[in-house]
Amino acid sequence: MIWLEALLMGIGLAMDALAVAVALGVSMRCAFHWKLILGTAAFFGWFQFMMPVIGWLGGSRVHLLTGMPGRITAAGILLLLGGKMIVDSWRGGNKEAPVFSWGRVILLAFSTSIDALIVGISYACMERSSIWLEAVVIGVVTLMISAAGGVIGRRFGCLLGPRSGCIGGSALTLIAIKTLIVG
Repeated sequence: MIWLEALLMGIGLAMDALAVAVALGVSMRCAFHWKLILGTAAFFGWFQFMMPVIGWLGGSRVHLLTGMPGRITAAGILLLLGGKMIVDSWRGGNKEAPVFSWGRVILLAFSTSIDALIVGISYACMERSSIWLEAVVIGVVTLMISAAGGVIGRRFGCLLGPRSGCIGGSALTLIAIKTLIVG
């Protein structure tokens, strides 16, 4: 039963990472090769693994990153990066795909894993003795789902061409709005 719970939790938590990976793939187009796709998926998986552990270990002491301050921080990061992707796609015209940035990926991985931190805090409140199994499953599921999202996004980006960054940026902007409204 614990495996099923962890799997379903991992799928639920991976949805924002999936959407962001698709957006990155769409905006980077054919330049989003396997090394970048797998590296991006690894960062998303790592953050989704670590954040529940941090939440569980920190319990209620990590309240500054949860609730409204965490949602505003995550939404702000997503809005800034999404807006930059939109602006770059319109400025770029027919130029090549935007330059990839690992720093940007780390910010995106952090901002999409705030909800995983809250899951860890809730496990601490339930006085779970360990969440290592759940954290590993959540991380692996996120890695696999976001890698698939990167591949799907890359395919669509290659088909849509240079202005596809606008689609990716719009997706990040919508995720930011959802983060502010629902959490």
